[in-house]
Amino acid sequence: MLDGPVGQLSLIGLVLDEHDMLLDYELSVLTDVPRFRKLLATRASTRLPEIRELAHTDSRRLMDVVARFVESTHHGFAPSGHRRFVALRSCADILHPVAEALTAAPEFSWWWDTVGANQFITQTATGTRIDVENLTDDEALDWWVVPRASRTLHTTRGPVAGAGSVGAICAEDIATEDPEVAHFTPPAGDVLELSTPREWAQLVVKYPRKMRDPSNEWRRMTGCNGPWLVPDWSQVAQHCAGVHLPLATYLAAAYRPIPVDGGYTILAGWDPDATVWLDVDAARIVSSRGLT
Repeated sequence: MLDGPVGQLSLIGLVLDEHDMLLDYELSVLTDVPRFRKLLATRASTRLPEIRELAHTDSRRLMDVVARFVESTHHGFAPSGHRRFVALRSCADILHPVAEALTAAPEFSWWWDTVGANQFITQTATGTRIDVENLTDDEALDWWVVPRASRTLHTTRGPVAGAGSVGAICAEDIATEDPEVAHFTPPAGDVLELSTPREWAQLVVKYPRKMRDPSNEWRRMTGCNGPWLVPDWSQVAQHCAGVHLPLATYLAAAYRPIPVDGGYTILAGWDPDATVWLDVDAARIVSSRGLT
């Protein structure tokens, strides 16, 4: 959690949760890092016991804070410049006890788990553009490195924290406050687990594909000029049925530059805990609330 900007912002949000306006202001300027560190350290010392208790008694409240930054980082914080993330990394020592408190809470153990047995489709999570054999199409990837195609499907575990699925409360683009969910029976085949940022990098190295930087967004976000590489999903689909990104890996890896042979890679547009099924027959969808 301490390695990636979304994880860092989420932990800071937990510490400064009751001061949202102040948090937004501090993160929008963040020119005086020593002053920000002092503010954060003062609040962390008083908030840590409450965060530990909330982890056991009100996990949804903490999840809502994390979800805020999952949804906002790529829209608001990230495109504003990588220097802010460099400053945030300097706060890792202050945030470490908060990260430990979440790691120790049984209520959040699923953040590190492999793909869950109960998978659910959340409204708008289906692919819409191309078939699996054409998963190298730039138009289909664009900003997102995760495939969104006519036979791909994105699912998350459920129910969690009083919601039907993870995707219903914690996603980069939530279309509605109460999205419909539908149970999904996974196809046969192996699921590749991205348990660490390094495993994402290894996937890119094993099946590399050069990727253009959409409107220089990745350069502005990370400070790296590339070249950029992402997985060749048409090759990945020949070897596994799906790819799962645990929530903890998302917090550590999303929107940071990850060095690989020949350049860098980035994890952009993939929702926390999402499993992307690479070649799915729509008949496998079993609706529980009328979602088709």
